[in-house]
Amino acid sequence: MPRENALLYRLSRTLPQSLRDKANIYVREAGLEEDGATWLANTIILSILFAIAGAGVLYFSHEFLNEWMTPLGIGFAFTRETSISVGAILGFLVGLAFLTLSLYYRIESRRKKVEDVLPDFLLLVAGNIRAGMTSFSAFKSSTRPEFGALSDEIRTVTTRALGTESFGNVLSGVSARIKSKSLSETVRFFLQAVRSGGKIAQILESTSADLRRTQDLKKELVSNTKTYVIFVGFVMVIATPLLMAVSVEFVSLITRIQTQNAFLTESAASTSAGFLGGKLSISPSFLESIAYVLLFGNALLAGIFMGVIGEGKPLLGLRYSPLLFIVSIIAFGVSRTVLAGMLST
Repeated sequence: MPRENALLYRLSRTLPQSLRDKANIYVREAGLEEDGATWLANTIILSILFAIAGAGVLYFSHEFLNEWMTPLGIGFAFTRETSISVGAILGFLVGLAFLTLSLYYRIESRRKKVEDVLPDFLLLVAGNIRAGMTSFSAFKSSTRPEFGALSDEIRTVTTRALGTESFGNVLSGVSARIKSKSLSETVRFFLQAVRSGGKIAQILESTSADLRRTQDLKKELVSNTKTYVIFVGFVMVIATPLLMAVSVEFVSLITRIQTQNAFLTESAASTSAGFLGGKLSISPSFLESIAYVLLFGNALLAGIFMGVIGEGKPLLGLRYSPLLFIVSIIAFGVSRTVLAGMLST
């Protein structure tokens, strides 16, 4: 055993058994070859690397953070020691979240691909049964490369069924390796039909038709909600950066006017400059930093909202958040450039 594999093995054995069991379920549903304990060990090691990177980033930027927090009146100060500690904790959590979400997206992607081809697979199985094949032979002959993960799992269970295990027992294990409610219900319904001696081909054809209608209804629902998704995208990518840019440039303009009118007397300033006579408590640079924080938060919320509307799962929308944040930053910079040019003329 290679040294790195031996290290991972020893590290994985130190993890709680309940945690390893849950990881085994998720890894199996994701279609990975490694076991859950090994995946956990790899995740912990990579998260530690994220923690080291986070500690380094905050170590070299603690002075900037202190300057940024001063206008907020926050008494907490980032020393070099606290920067390393906070950066390590944040880096570890970010790395852990990133790797866990990657596994979650893999599971959901596998589920979606299986559910898309499941109706066609059932029709093919039903056709083979009507041609005189047994259920075992019909499933085995229906595996096609275009069915992807579903064909791989069916091929695996049919191979196991050639041994001591019955076809019904190993077929029920397919739903345990693919996280799909439609697949689980279809397998359970099929096994009940086999035990009761029903018309299996007709049942499979009816199930395929029902699944296809359900998929069409979901597509229609997603199509009807695209307007809300477009609206959220417009607010996030166009409206919010524009409002942030207006705020920053307005404060910059007021600051420049106050600087130019500094020679005015207090009485003259109060009559000619009006509200411009008072000193601003915030600076344009501070407001710009706040804008970046707000844009980041809006990107997260917009991604979650899109996930709920589009697919009914908030976490699936988080994958859109980085792109939304990048586009909003670009729109913010372009808006500031345009506004600065307009106000300088």
